[in-house]
Amino acid sequence: MFNQSTMDQLAKASRQAALMSLLGALVVVSSLIYSTVKLYSKQKELSALQEQVKKTQQKLDTLNQQVGPLNQQIGSLNQQIDSLNNQVDSKVKILKRLEALSPDLTGEVVQKSVQENNAIAPQVYIFTLDQSQQPTAERIADTLKGKGFQDIAIQSAEKEEKPQPDTQVRFFRYPEDKREAQAIVDILKSSLGMSDSRTAYVLPENAGPTEPRQFEIWLKKSPL
Repeated sequence: MFNQSTMDQLAKASRQAALMSLLGALVVVSSLIYSTVKLYSKQKELSALQEQVKKTQQKLDTLNQQVGPLNQQIGSLNQQIDSLNNQVDSKVKILKRLEALSPDLTGEVVQKSVQENNAIAPQVYIFTLDQSQQPTAERIADTLKGKGFQDIAIQSAEKEEKPQPDTQVRFFRYPEDKREAQAIVDILKSSLGMSDSRTAYVLPENAGPTEPRQFEIWLKKSPL
């Protein structure tokens, strides 16, 4: 039989073993709880990322739907530009053929058109893109009046078309008005320092109602 001292030691050892087992169980349970919380947190993050991916994909699908019509519009505009270029090339070729077949006759026709034009006073319209260009337009008008152009008007084109990278002197009858349009460009360059200026011929089908010796000065976007 075990004496009392031995029994006490065995009981103490048993309690210690039970306590260690309990502590081990608590450690395991704590680890499980911690792992569960971390897993739940990661699942929430994953769900949020999946939702972001879904929204991003929806935005991408919407953009793809918008790009399609835009590409069609660009293609249509390119076709129109090609058509206009072909029309210009065709008219230039016809004029060159006429000059080659009968240069004297062509010269007479052109000279007659020029003479008829000279009997009509030129009209110049200056188009500004915003109020800041008004002083420049007035200087152009005063300079042109000093060069003999009297019928001049300043108009706003702020809502009519997109700004162009250069100042354009547009004319609507080729070749009758080309020389005078170039003279206006030369005045802009030499008298006003507007080096980014050029002539621009507008086809009749795009010009609308116009008069002989009608010119339009479209100022480029600021700064001039």
